[in-house]
Amino acid sequence: MRTDAEKSAEQQRISLEYQTSTNRRRQQHHGVVVTPTEVTDFIIQSLIHQLKTERGRDPDQGIEWLDPFGGTGIFTARLLQIAPLSPDRKRELAENCIVIEIDPDAAQVCFENLIRVHREETGHEGFVRVLCADTFALDPQYDLWADHYGHPGVIHLPTKH
Repeated sequence: MRTDAEKSAEQQRISLEYQTSTNRRRQQHHGVVVTPTEVTDFIIQSLIHQLKTERGRDPDQGIEWLDPFGGTGIFTARLLQIAPLSPDRKRELAENCIVIEIDPDAAQVCFENLIRVHREETGHEGFVRVLCADTFALDPQYDLWADHYGHPGVIHLPTKH
């Protein structure tokens, strides 16, 4: 079993490799920025603490997690890795996560990353929903949570321009 430090380092490596492989113009156009895992972990731990102390809930208890600018999936991956839940409860948590990423290449890296994280954290095959779309151009009437996209893979959503 890998340590949390090893898992964190892997997420940082995946994000940095993607950023390095992306050309500068695409980085500027799509805002490709790697959030350090220490910052990601602080945000997630703060959210989990707030949920527990102010709402009396754990992160898998009826909470819908949306990452609207997912990149390689570092936020969702770290949520699954550091949430203090059993593997079965992490499976439930993963079912309530959606990642949106505008860049098809990053969306694919994200999907593959989250498959590995899901398998490692839950002991089961599974996936987190990854949608390839421009978050700002999504139809506001479209209910992301109503459709469970019953198959693995990156889902390309139509957007309004």
